[in-house]
Amino acid sequence: MPAAVFLPRPVWAICLGGAMASICLSVSVGPDHAAALIALGNVLAGALGAALVRQLALSNGGFPVARDMSVLDVSRDLLLGRVTSGMLHDLAQPLNVISMANGNLGYIMESLEMPPAQRAQLDERLNRIAAQTEHAASILNLFRWFGRDREGAMLNVKSALQQAVAATRSNVRHGGVGVRLGGDALDYPLAGRHGLLEMMTVAALLSSFGTFVLADGSKIKGLVHVHAELSPSFIVIAIWCEDETARPCPAGPIDQTTLWLLEQIARAGDGDFRRAPEKHGLAQFTIRLARDDI
Repeated sequence: MPAAVFLPRPVWAICLGGAMASICLSVSVGPDHAAALIALGNVLAGALGAALVRQLALSNGGFPVARDMSVLDVSRDLLLGRVTSGMLHDLAQPLNVISMANGNLGYIMESLEMPPAQRAQLDERLNRIAAQTEHAASILNLFRWFGRDREGAMLNVKSALQQAVAATRSNVRHGGVGVRLGGDALDYPLAGRHGLLEMMTVAALLSSFGTFVLADGSKIKGLVHVHAELSPSFIVIAIWCEDETARPCPAGPIDQTTLWLLEQIARAGDGDFRRAPEKHGLAQFTIRLARDDI
């Protein structure tokens, strides 16, 4: 029965049908075969019961578990996020020291006499340090505000999508993939749900970026469309992928645990998050948030 606990759902129907058929046939056959049929039916029913018990236990706990140990991966990411949040302050302090030291060096250089070529070389290095420090500070800022609403900031759909694109930029390992924002809902105000939309968009983008990395590790060029429009009751954000020939291509996989978490996040924002099969339309991910102006 330990193996039966992880039976995939399509096998459940086979177990159910086989158990029912075995019990029914045991009535119409002789006693010699009836015992074997009943035993077979009991084994199939037991396998189905083991799978159902596990499913019910997980549903009761409110957390789906996949056989591919996706819960372990997601749990590690969740804990890593909590650990990282505690390190942000410690990381900001060295950046401030580097920035101040770089500025002091520039001030000292102004009072020193040196050949123009040497001064130009030192200026170039100081500018490079300053640029890289600012870049590191911007990444740190993304960590600090990820999934949060900034007080006093002008928050709208466009800013949430831009934050999601910035947060996932490092996951695109080659320059042939772009993200295009569009739609008539980009300027819709989103105070209170800005972080929700950012997190859901990040998950959809991470899956979409997997489209452009083939099984053999080779990479292709393409474009991810993020289209936000207003419906009578919802803000609808559709996300789909195209290759370099503008042909739609399927997004990468997303594990069931992450999908379940995203559904709960969307529900908290009076909306939903859907991973649609390719045959159901162009949009591979659809995010809906209820409008609050109606």
